Parts: sequence; structure tokens; C-alpha cells
Amino acid sequence: MPNSPETNCDALLTVEALTVSVRTREGTANIVRDVSFTVAPGDFVGIVGESGSGKTMTLMNLLRLTHDPNLTVSGHVWFGGEDLLTLSEKRLQEIRGGQIAVIFQDAMTALTPVYTVGWHIAEQLRAHQNTSQKAAHSRAIELLKEVGIPAPEVRVNAYPHELSGGMRQRAVIAMALACEPSILLADEPTTALDVTTQAQILDLMQQLQSRHGSAVIFVTHDVGVVAQAANKVMVMYSGRIVEQGPTQDVLATPQHPYTWGLLGSIPKRGATRRTVRLVSIPGVPPSPLTTHDGCAFADRCAFVHERCVEQPPLVALAKHPDHSDACWLPRSDRESLRARVLVSAQPADPNDTAKRDQGPA
Repeated sequence: MPNSPETNCDALLTVEALTVSVRTREGTANIVRDVSFTVAPGDFVGIVGESGSGKTMTLMNLLRLTHDPNLTVSGHVWFGGEDLLTLSEKRLQEIRGGQIAVIFQDAMTALTPVYTVGWHIAEQLRAHQNTSQKAAHSRAIELLKEVGIPAPEVRVNAYPHELSGGMRQRAVIAMALACEPSILLADEPTTALDVTTQAQILDLMQQLQSRHGSAVIFVTHDVGVVAQAANKVMVMYSGRIVEQGPTQDVLATPQHPYTWGLLGSIPKRGATRRTVRLVSIPGVPPSPLTTHDGCAFADRCAFVHERCVEQPPLVALAKHPDHSDACWLPRSDRESLRARVLVSAQPADPNDTAKRDQGPA
């Protein structure tokens, strides 16, 4: 077994060259490609990208949660001096739910319908902390209260189908927090909720993270969620990280053309189709069965050139070493090119709107 890395000694989690592939009838699908990052205590890391970019597979394979005989996972995931990818299943079971917990996207499928909400939370405490049944039940009530579920003494005996979608998601968060884990892995936990409940859950997660001191790795397709909650962001495309850094820096001065497209596609507050034109990224993401010798975004990029046949490495900005991207475009050209893409900040052509309103001739 390789030794734990000596670098990033302050990191809570260190991921090195994580690669995930699946054997299929059509060939090998490369889902996650050479992903590396670190998470420090108290970090709220957002992983953002289109569907199929590898976000969820990256998250789930940190704890080897995808059980498929055709799946191959390589690289290293260091936590507490141990490589999670080489641990026995028994040791992983001790870590899952205890030191590292998961908040799944669909709370209804994350909860067993024949058991009460209180049972789910108490089971975590009994399994990882050897808590008595009475103490675990009392702690379950406290956790339900902490996550904002009304009448927790009553709801603790409720079954999942008796709760609303927002309450179920709060119950799943309570279950994840039961053993006060060091890291929370959240797989789009607000996607299935309405906008108001989504904002409440996001605010709750931030409050609980601050209170408990946990680090959070949060997968989402919504850049707005990242802007609201995360202090760090990783932008993924076709299984690779194409840009990463402090959220404020990445959103203020994005460096990769794919990030420009994502930001340009976000409607601005108060904007209408008469006043603002949104950016659309042409084409579709490549199939994971595709082998890329060069940049995977080249076929959709407006600024592709001859160097893009080579795979660009993640390179840090000179003045912002925590901010890096994988693109061959000269840094001196980025600001002007970015301005050309982010046309959503410019007024739309009123003549275009008039033509659309008139319909076909």
C-alpha cells in the first residue's frame, strides 16, 4: 500500500488521479478521468457541470458506493492517513455514515419505506457509536428539531411517505449529521425540491456545516447554487476538471470557455427575453466511449485552434495560484474572448425579439 502523501498536510481529503471506467458492449466508457483535488476542514466545495460530466460518479466513488463488476476505479483517495480505494469493505462500512456521510438526491429512495424516520437516524447512532436504543431515539428527536422539522416528537415516528419532499430531505440531512461526520457528500440534494424549499435546505446545510465544522462536497448542475453556498468550485466536463478555484475568483474571472458558456446561460435577475440574450453552448457533450487525445471541449468551442489536439493540463494563474484551468488559449487573450462570449450582460437586439414575436412569415 502506498504511503499517505506528505503534501497538503492540512487537507482533510486528498484525491489523486481518480479515474473511473466501465466496460460495456460498445467498449470502455471513461466516466471520470484523472481527477485530483483537496478538501480542507470547513470547505464547502461545489462540483458543477452538465449532465454526464462525471460529477456524481466522482462523488460516489470517493467512498466506492457504485457496486458494479464492470466498474474499474483507480487513483488514490486519502482520508485520515488511509487510502479509501484500497480499504476492506468492513473498514469502509465503519467510515461510511460515521466519518463521511452522504446526502442523496432522492430522499424517498434514500429512506426505507417500512421504517420510521426516527429509526433511520437512530440506526446510524447504534451502528457507529454503539448508542443505546433509548439514547438514540432521544438524539433522533434532537436532530429532527435541529434541521427544522416541526413537532419532532411526533415526526420521529412518521414513515417517509407521510412527510413532504422538503421534510424528507431534512430528515436525510439529520441522518447524515447523526454521527457528526468530518465530511458530507451531497449529490444534488435540492434538485427535486421547489425553489423556496431549495433555498431553505441550502441555507440549512450552510448553518449546520458552520455549527458542526464539517466539510461539504456538493454536486449540482446549478451555478447559482454554487455561487450561494460554496467557497470553492470545480467545473467538470467530460469526466475532467477544466477549471477550479475559489468560487469568487472563478465566477468573477472565469478562464475556461466552457465556464464562460455555463455562466452565460444563467438568466439575470429582472431580465426578460426582450432585454437579455442568453448564451447557449452549441452541440452536445461527447460520449464517455470517446477517447480524447486532445481537449474534449474542442468540438463545441468557438476558439478552437491547432494546439487543442493535445490534452491541456490544469495550470494555475500566476497571480492567483489557487485558481487553475485546462485550456491552451493565451492568458493575454482571455479577457477579450470572455467578453465576446458573455453576451448575456448586453441588451438583446430588439429587432430579433420583434421577429420572434411575429412568428414565421
